[in-house]
Amino acid sequence: MKLDDYKNNPKIKKIISDSLNSNDVITDQVLLDNKNILDEFLFNYKECSLDEKCSQIIKNYQVDLVFKDHLFYLKNVLCIHGKQTEKLFIIKKNYWFSDFDLNLFSLTYDEYFKNELNNSEFSLLDQKEKDIRKKLLSNILKFVQKNSKKGVYLYGHSGIGKTYMFKVLANTLASKNKTVIFSTLRSLIDKLKESFNSSEINSLELMKKIKTVDFLFLDDIGGENLSLWARDDFLFEVLNYRMENQKATFFTSNFSIDLLEKNLQFTRQYNNFLNSKDVFELEKIKIERLISRIKTLSKELFFLGSNKRKN
Repeated sequence: MKLDDYKNNPKIKKIISDSLNSNDVITDQVLLDNKNILDEFLFNYKECSLDEKCSQIIKNYQVDLVFKDHLFYLKNVLCIHGKQTEKLFIIKKNYWFSDFDLNLFSLTYDEYFKNELNNSEFSLLDQKEKDIRKKLLSNILKFVQKNSKKGVYLYGHSGIGKTYMFKVLANTLASKNKTVIFSTLRSLIDKLKESFNSSEINSLELMKKIKTVDFLFLDDIGGENLSLWARDDFLFEVLNYRMENQKATFFTSNFSIDLLEKNLQFTRQYNNFLNSKDVFELEKIKIERLISRIKTLSKELFFLGSNKRKN
């Protein structure tokens, strides 16, 4: 190889540039003295693309170059596929439960905006909506970093991408080694009920995880008709514990918090159990206590967007 071959390689070029600010400047003579190593590097160096299969000789690892004391050294580092595999492993390790397949959806904040070709939801948006989502997700991440003990209640019309956005947020937090549960309230209740008669799932352990996980995401709250047990013995108990212990909790809903309260009151009002004014007043108080926990646990945000589920 010639000197220009070395100098024109982006990796070697950067190492040379960095050396100019050190006591170990890389001269042409230094390059020539390390000819064998540099030739081997150029022969084996390959950049992968996520759009194609891994092209490395050793799968998930690519050859890299380091410079120290006038000498270049080769080492193996993770290629982009290896980094993706490692990232997915970390994310899956930190999810205590999710009602979606992480193998099919593991996008994090950076990938959500940078890799539109592999992001079907983002590619459907016009530039204005892309900018709105970037700003919203960026602001929520900043809010979480500043207020790690408080979550967000994100509400808006159906099909606008609330769940999608929060999955990205949840994946991002999991990739930073924070424990996460992401689920609709209905799926979580079904999971807990399943554990009552299961030898494989301990209901007390599951309840403990829901209460103590770093970040709890309850998707589509208000979209289900809660039984008294689900509302009082499960949801209230979970939210009350998380409020008292300052655990960040996130919600998505088609209802504002005030409308959620009215919806819960309306549902209970026409329940057969409410056959007297006293019982109705008691139910109203219980619902108000539940709503109070939601308000304390989260910052309410309205999310405006167009329905992406329409054909």
